[in-house]
Amino acid sequence: GLHADTFLTLINFPTEDLTFTLEHPSPNGTIPFLDILIHPDKSISVYRKPTHTNLYTRYNSCTSTSSKDSVIRSLTRRAYKLCSPRHLDSRHRTPDSTTHPPPERMPSFP
Repeated sequence: GLHADTFLTLINFPTEDLTFTLEHPSPNGTIPFLDILIHPDKSISVYRKPTHTNLYTRYNSCTSTSSKDSVIRSLTRRAYKLCSPRHLDSRHRTPDSTTHPPPERMPSFP
């Protein structure tokens, strides 16, 4: 509203080197904040920008196995720590299986 726009003008006034923006909820009531999407019922899911390609290190690349396992582990751990339970199955939480075939040996999760 008006107060938010006034505040935004105030914090953007001191310098041109740093510009703040204001996010408004989408028509369905969700609002992105950093890498999460906050839903009207206050549940949370992982947010990916529309330009996100869902591509990470290819499993058959020359990168070490531990690094590739770490990508899968960290994406999965992030989803389980951040997401509300109802959103865990609603989107892909691991690298795209069409461009990154799953490894024969899956990493363990400590």
